[in-house]
Amino acid sequence: DIKELLEKNRMVFLVGEEYLYEYFKEDMVIYPEMVCYNGFQEIYWPILVRVFEEAEKEMQENKNEIEEYYEKNADTLIQHIKEGKPRILFFTSYFTTALKFHTRDCMQASSKLGCEVQLLMEPDGIHRVYYRDIFRTIKRFKPDIMFNIDHFRYEYKMFPKEIVWVTWIQDPLPHILDDKTPSKLSENDFVIYTGMEGKKVWQTFPRQMFAPLVANNDIYKPYNMDKVEIEKYGADLCMVCHAADAEKGAEELLGLLEGEDRLIVKDMLRDYYNLVDAGGQIFYTQEGMADFIDKYAKQFYATKLSDSFIAFLAEKMCLDLAQRMYRQIVADWLIETGYYKIKLWGNGWLESPKYQGYAMGVAQNGVILSKIYQSTKIVLGSNFFATGMARVWESMLSGAFYLGNYIPPEVDAIDVRKVLREEDNLVMYYNKQDLLDKVEYYLSYEEERRKMAERGRQAALKGMTYTALMQNMLDFLKKSLDA
Repeated sequence: DIKELLEKNRMVFLVGEEYLYEYFKEDMVIYPEMVCYNGFQEIYWPILVRVFEEAEKEMQENKNEIEEYYEKNADTLIQHIKEGKPRILFFTSYFTTALKFHTRDCMQASSKLGCEVQLLMEPDGIHRVYYRDIFRTIKRFKPDIMFNIDHFRYEYKMFPKEIVWVTWIQDPLPHILDDKTPSKLSENDFVIYTGMEGKKVWQTFPRQMFAPLVANNDIYKPYNMDKVEIEKYGADLCMVCHAADAEKGAEELLGLLEGEDRLIVKDMLRDYYNLVDAGGQIFYTQEGMADFIDKYAKQFYATKLSDSFIAFLAEKMCLDLAQRMYRQIVADWLIETGYYKIKLWGNGWLESPKYQGYAMGVAQNGVILSKIYQSTKIVLGSNFFATGMARVWESMLSGAFYLGNYIPPEVDAIDVRKVLREEDNLVMYYNKQDLLDKVEYYLSYEEERRKMAERGRQAALKGMTYTALMQNMLDFLKKSLDA
């Protein structure tokens, strides 16, 4: 029974020699790595050899033609960019999660601005982008700009040096954090980055522009909602976040340990949770967390843990467990105070029995998520690393009142205060009591809440949409090329 494989698009049927030949000449088709048929060698292998040879010849011809075109038209590319109407080739992968949607939104925004755009990406899971496809696409489209998220020109080594390459850095990947990477960029390589001020290597990139994560205002906007939808999605307070199952994360970590190490870490996790829950200090960095772990073991167990073990625990805490704990603690503060009209969206909440009355499961990104925001009185921020994530702009563009959590600016990976001003179009909570006071105030004073939500929405519309992002990028390129 191959029904399931067919439905998942995991099989391709090729009937006849002619169709076999035509299929393997198409864009992004995967060449076979194994052949299992006795008669294949005599009948079909010559056809594949022919396809391979023709593809190699075509690729070399395309490469030569592309090099000649860009050598002759380098000034034309720059002129297109200075006129604000360049051809932009967006290059990403079907196998990414969020990045392919960010790329889609950037492409749609560029099209709105009058740019010619094209996408280079696998159409589904059984295709791949090969060099032959890159050359084919460049030959057909002749882009002035290549736009990619998290990757650079030097990683591919086949793109003409005359093309302007823009990398939108979103993630602290090893090749991005490598202090040798900036020196590998050419004079036509430009970087726009989301923030991550703590990653100092990013500050050494030449030709860079600050570009925090934004949101699509064609999707995240106020909708006309009926009573059924308002009842389904509405709440006094909501949190939208995954990885809130601290207990499961603790069990996974403890499962890696044994003996006294396991006992120390078990007690440390419990006491750290209680410390944050009581309104005590939060350790945002691995250095601060490592110092806490070291002192904890010395004070309560008279033990000096090895530096490597401390570093391991600090990384686990900062990249995962501390985030899960913080989100649960924020929810606990509200529930224990008596706020029951709370909806917790995301996978992690379903794992814990104490949140079963509030856990709603996954909030589908897009229209559904926008309606959740719109029908909630207060949307709570709880990101442990950055105050300026896309969730902020998604909720504000949806017309929601957003109450963000405070992170010290010096450790805030993407600082929302670079864009918004507190008490003008942004409200933040600093600790447990401040959260409870502000929740009570803005639930009690609806007009104040609505005014702040509208000011936030106008600020987001002005500068935190994909259209604004791409216009800023084009202005940045023009200014840089004029210099």
